[in-house]
Amino acid sequence: MSAGAARRPLEGVRILDLSRVFAGPVAGRTLADLGADVVKVEPPDGDVTRTWGRKVAGQSTYFVQQNAGKRNICVDLAHPDGAALVADLAAVANVVIENFRPGVMARHGLDWERMGPAPGLASGALVPEEAAIYLAHDREEARWFAAISR
Repeated sequence: MSAGAARRPLEGVRILDLSRVFAGPVAGRTLADLGADVVKVEPPDGDVTRTWGRKVAGQSTYFVQQNAGKRNICVDLAHPDGAALVADLAAVANVVIENFRPGVMARHGLDWERMGPAPGLASGALVPEEAAIYLAHDREEARWFAAISR
């Protein structure tokens, strides 16, 4: 950073972004704009929005706009090694964002029971059926947020 450059408020914060389509990517993009180090996890065939809308230089303008400022990795969550890699990434993250249907993270072994013990980890789930965001620092707080959002 140059001598006169302002520090962005979320510099040093690590975000693991497992989200797709709209709400989650917008949240991740906003956090990246505020200085967070956001790592977006995509499936082996790429994020579905890579094929959406107008293309410039062969890239979807929608995908680029929603994911600017993020680093991307491709991981197969259905493979045990892929799920283990994501769990390892979550262990060093400050925030995990996901917007899968309820139960999908647990099916891959990436539920709060596996990732929640990481010190200081907050998990944000934008759950379509409930349209709620859960942020928690421990299991008890996660239950409290889940209860008040229903």
